[in-house]
Amino acid sequence: MNNGILIFDPVPYFGGSKQVAKSVVKQLPPTCKVTVITADLSTWQHVTSNIHQLWIPKFLQGKTNGIKYYLKHLCFACSIVYFMLIDRRFKRLIGISGPTVDFALYLLNLVINVEIIQLVQGPIPKSKSAAYGLTKADKIFCLSSMEDSVYQTHGLINDRKNDIQSKIGCFINAIDQNEIVPRINSQELELFWCASLLPWKRLDVFLEAISILRNKYKMTHVCANICYIKPPSSEYRVELPDNTNNQIRFKEKPDNLPDIRARSAIFISTSEEEPFGLSILESLSAKLAVVIPEDGAYWDTQLTDNLNCLKFKPNNPNHLAKQLYVLINNPPMLRQIAANGYIHSLRYSSQACYSQITKALTQ
Repeated sequence: MNNGILIFDPVPYFGGSKQVAKSVVKQLPPTCKVTVITADLSTWQHVTSNIHQLWIPKFLQGKTNGIKYYLKHLCFACSIVYFMLIDRRFKRLIGISGPTVDFALYLLNLVINVEIIQLVQGPIPKSKSAAYGLTKADKIFCLSSMEDSVYQTHGLINDRKNDIQSKIGCFINAIDQNEIVPRINSQELELFWCASLLPWKRLDVFLEAISILRNKYKMTHVCANICYIKPPSSEYRVELPDNTNNQIRFKEKPDNLPDIRARSAIFISTSEEEPFGLSILESLSAKLAVVIPEDGAYWDTQLTDNLNCLKFKPNNPNHLAKQLYVLINNPPMLRQIAANGYIHSLRYSSQACYSQITKALTQ
């Protein structure tokens, strides 16, 4: 029986979308033969043995609009056809990043009739290319916080909601609790920030808050671990400052990330309206106290200030520094928030949260 699954991953660096896709693959039965075509081989090394390098000419890399955008995805589509010919035929193709990033699948669909499953884990650009992809996808699984974005973009070329409603499934992200290294007790209090260097992750807010902690609140003993992923194009990232402070430790995609998190006490998210934020969930599960912006995003709606998290005014380093000062100077409060956060994290079992997706891939 033809039960091959092809995962299309054109993003050249690691992120939350890939972590979710890897979690889904781990839950598939051995009878599902998974092949990955990717621009990021290292992410998939221990997930499947069937991995192929995605390549395009340098002058097309990173193009997000205009004729070069379509040429890029035409190259991607040709690559997929090539690997389909030399490997095996596939029953399903999966786009894990969104309809504009995975647009090659919909060009391929013009000439090859194959089922396409689209994951949506972030806001969708309001473009006709994205809307076209949504109309052609056979199934769409989106974060619950992104459902409105799916409908709004689809409505650009088809305002009949019923035409897409039947093929949408909503999910929430999850983790495997067994893979989380729990926090270790340490006399040295360390802060933890973990994200990509995309501008909307607002590393600058965290760095400014640390400066305020040191200068205004005289907390010169506090250390910060900053673990980051650097997007390949400087056009889409902020540059790191020159660091002369040995208490601020910058680590690019460290192999020992779980251990760095485990020796930290407080996780800080500064992202602007984070669609989900796996790093937040992982930190809750690792028994860190979590500090998040009060911005109406997913975790702001799920966590309660002063109960299982601490909240600060979005993009406000002064208020963030004040909240950190309060938390650092109140160890019982820190421990209670961390304990309550851990209890909350137990709701996010990967087996339960991704069951709709795995069912669609195996039926």
